[in-house]
Amino acid sequence: AYNQEREVNEVRLNAMKLTAQLNEIVQEYIPGKVAKFGDAYEPRAFGDNMQKWGTSTILIEAGGLKDDPEKQYLRKLHFMMLMSAFVSIAEQQYLHFTRDAYEAIPPNRISIFDLLVEGGTVEFGDQKFTLDLGFRNQGVFLGDQHGHPVVQSRLVDIGDLSTFGYYRHFDASDYRIRQGALHLQVFRDLDHLLEQNWISFIQSGYGYFRLRQLPDEEIRQNLPFLLLSADQVLPHFPRIGRDAALLLINEDSTIDKIIANGRVNVLADYVEIQE
Repeated sequence: AYNQEREVNEVRLNAMKLTAQLNEIVQEYIPGKVAKFGDAYEPRAFGDNMQKWGTSTILIEAGGLKDDPEKQYLRKLHFMMLMSAFVSIAEQQYLHFTRDAYEAIPPNRISIFDLLVEGGTVEFGDQKFTLDLGFRNQGVFLGDQHGHPVVQSRLVDIGDLSTFGYYRHFDASDYRIRQGALHLQVFRDLDHLLEQNWISFIQSGYGYFRLRQLPDEEIRQNLPFLLLSADQVLPHFPRIGRDAALLLINEDSTIDKIIANGRVNVLADYVEIQE
């Protein structure tokens, strides 16, 4: 909007019409995955002021798409929309679209988790609660990295998360969830740890392992447990904004799954790999 009243003049109407056309185009590629933000006026927003000054303005945000963590496919869609917009403006195609078509685009209301673990009995010390755990992946630049972020998983919310969307879902209603313990031994490096029967360590309740020499972050993010440096202690759980190694405990008190690095890792899969 270009004012507090959120009025629609010809400048804004043209932006609405072009948005409706772009939505029609992109629906062919990602049907049902486009929404519009609220149109409240923000005097500090550059786009709102551009429209106020007389230039029709559209803000396109990438959001997220399942299995596209680096947004490569979304970049292609952005480029396609940009080219389509240029053609539409040059040929005045957008004039054939209506404000009603714009208003029919649903509002953006649902927050999305990369992983939603639902309905588990989570243990906090001596207390037990039935709740959900929401994890999101985040691109992080580490050290001297340039242009290639490492994707890290983080626990971002706990509680009743039934109103949220997700890319991946795990029904934990038949499990108790407990933070993994910190193994007392300090291993030389990852190879040294993997030479051990590390699966039995997890089945015995461990989820964190300390190394004198840590591997690259990209390697760490693909492991079914969490690594710490030699002098680190067991992290506090829950720690919003950090990852956690969480054991999924069956009714018979056995452990065959562990949540780590944004995934529910099935230990049987790793047994097959080792064999």
